[in-house]
Amino acid sequence: MMWGASQKFIKQFDKLTEPYGGKNCSDIARIDWTNKDDVKQYSSGDNSTRDDCICLVGDSAFTLGIILDKELARLNRS
Repeated sequence: MMWGASQKFIKQFDKLTEPYGGKNCSDIARIDWTNKDDVKQYSSGDNSTRDDCICLVGDSAFTLGIILDKELARLNRS
């Protein structure tokens, strides 16, 4: 069960993160985590990409929920 569901999630996550150019946090947030000023800007700045990260977490959770619901329904039919 988990192998198939995790593979489906990985494929969907790849699609969700496509606009960011990668699935690493630094790609999604578009900041250099080793740069103190970038991190401050991310945490409290007006032009922060933090909302993008928050939105992606929500979209990912929603996507995972759909995948798990379908998997549970499939298992219940068996």
